[in-house]
Amino acid sequence: MKLFFLIIQLLACQDISTSPFKTVFDSINEKLIIISSDSKKIQETKEILQDCNLKIETIINGNCTDYEEDIQKALIKLRKALIEYYFKFNLYPLYLDELVPRFISCIPEINIHGEKSKRVKYISNLSYDKNYNSAIDETTEYIYFSNPRSKYWGLLILNRREDEYKKNDK
Repeated sequence: MKLFFLIIQLLACQDISTSPFKTVFDSINEKLIIISSDSKKIQETKEILQDCNLKIETIINGNCTDYEEDIQKALIKLRKALIEYYFKFNLYPLYLDELVPRFISCIPEINIHGEKSKRVKYISNLSYDKNYNSAIDETTEYIYFSNPRSKYWGLLILNRREDEYKKNDK
C-alpha cells in the first residue's frame, strides 16, 4: 500500500505538461529499486508501469484503428489475445480494452451491420447461461461474457444471427 501512495505522490509531483511520461515512469522505477528488496514485486510493478506507459502512448498518438475485412480473422485475433491474457493472469479481463496494447494493438473494427465499428456488448450477469445465443441482438459488433461466475466467462462471439451470417458470406 505504501508503494501505491509513493507512486501517486511521484505522479502528483511531476509536471506532466512539461515532462514526458517516460521520465515519470523512469523516476518511479528508480524509487522502486531503492525502497523495495522484493524483486518479484519490483518486476510486477515494472510490468504494470510499462503497460500504463504503452496505454498512455496509444492515447497520445490517437485512437488505434485496425479495420479487418475478414470478420473471422478479427475474431481469431481477439480470441488469441484473450488466451494470452488468461495465460498471463489466470483470469479473463473484465473489458476487452484491457488487452490493448500488450496482447493486441487495438480492438479490430469490423463491418457486420453496414458500418465499420468495434462496439462490444458486455454480458456481466448470468441471464444468458442457458443459451448464449439469446444475447445476440445485433446492436454491437462483438459480445463478450465478462462475469467469472458465468459458464461462458471469457467467451467472445460476433453479435449477429447465424442466418444473417450465412446470407452475407455466400
